[in-house]
Amino acid sequence: TIYSEYARLAAKTRIAKVASFRATGTTTSAVELSWNKNDKATGYIIETYRGGKWTAIATTKNNTTLRFTMKGLARNTTYSFRIKAFRTVNGKTDYSEYTSLKAATSFGGVSGLAVKSYTASAITLAWNKNASANGYVVEQYKGGKWVQIAKTASNAVVSYTVSGLKADTLYTFRIKGYVVSGTTEYSG
Repeated sequence: TIYSEYARLAAKTRIAKVASFRATGTTTSAVELSWNKNDKATGYIIETYRGGKWTAIATTKNNTTLRFTMKGLARNTTYSFRIKAFRTVNGKTDYSEYTSLKAATSFGGVSGLAVKSYTASAITLAWNKNASANGYVVEQYKGGKWVQIAKTASNAVVSYTVSGLKADTLYTFRIKGYVVSGTTEYSG
């Protein structure tokens, strides 16, 4: 067996990709993104998928910015985001692989919650209709936690009577709307 001479080269792997890329908050028109610090990075590039292509929406120039809020989004819509870390040394920039996620804006909360009427043993709650909701969940604070006491099947139902209550007693309630789209999503 006859061998040729060796061909040699040194090759370096990419810097580590961004860890724990997540949506930490959503509103009807914004998504807040955050991620863990990559100690080897100079900064980060965040992109969103629009019009059939990935578009850069932010580039951080430091390794201390670990949050970004994308504003001006459509209500109740899912968006795709991705992030990559970069490191610039001696004028040469290296990039990590992408970390991706999908996040949805909310469809809006419930407004106008009020007591419509009350007796010694019942309270009727009423609220404004949320046109984007499929229905509502009514919860009561009991025993140190929130307990679901009703779920409507329609957004046209905008009141609920809680009965079996004790006279001259203070009760706390909250309501959230929900949308069904594969999985159930609740408003805040």
